[in-house]
Amino acid sequence: MTGSVTSQGAETVEYSWEFLGLHSIWAKLKAQAEGHSYTQILLCFDLNTRMRDETLKHFKASADGSIINDPFGVHTMFLEPLIIEFDRTLWGFRTPVRNYEKV
Repeated sequence: MTGSVTSQGAETVEYSWEFLGLHSIWAKLKAQAEGHSYTQILLCFDLNTRMRDETLKHFKASADGSIINDPFGVHTMFLEPLIIEFDRTLWGFRTPVRNYEKV
């Protein structure tokens, strides 16, 4: 969702709301001779292009299988891109707020 806000004597500030939805399913498959086999299904909703690309980069970099045996392992793939996006957004909001405070 995008929009803009203009206050008296201040510049127009463009903004957009970013949404991120995740749903993870961890399930045990049939028992194998050497133990159990698991599968994980991860559904991602409303990722912007930047977040999607960064997340995919992290998944490809961890192709060694280190996240396969941990039901919460896939969540770690989202941490760094999410922190980067949060930081970019937070500091991007600083200038318009500061300009508004000066008015």
